[in-house]
Amino acid sequence: MNLPLETERLILRNFVESDWPAVHQYAGDREVVRYLTFGPNNEEDTKKFLQREIALQGEKPRRHFALAVTVKAQNQLIGICRISVKDIDNKTGSIGYCFTKQFWGYGYATEAVKVVVSFGFQELGLHRNLCDL
Repeated sequence: MNLPLETERLILRNFVESDWPAVHQYAGDREVVRYLTFGPNNEEDTKKFLQREIALQGEKPRRHFALAVTVKAQNQLIGICRISVKDIDNKTGSIGYCFTKQFWGYGYATEAVKVVVSFGFQELGLHRNLCDL
């Protein structure tokens, strides 16, 4: 798979364990996770989440791509954008994203989702994505 993914302003890459403080900044924020299925996380929750996501990176074939969204200019992790293959036979997947509050309103989510959807169609062979925001 062609990772990392890159846009004009962003790099979407696999998570590493040292990302946990930046992940915890959004995952532990009650307002950010208000409508999501997790959180707000404590530090241990965030570390366990990252361990699970890193373990899934080694799956063969890989069906789940939780990607750290970083701003190129600052090399700063600002959120997550993920795509998962839900049904191989029907070529469907789901996407989701979450960003640190201070980066809302700048078009980063739109930019990240566009490149992840393209990745799903071109690299994963999906023909339909189900939004799961």
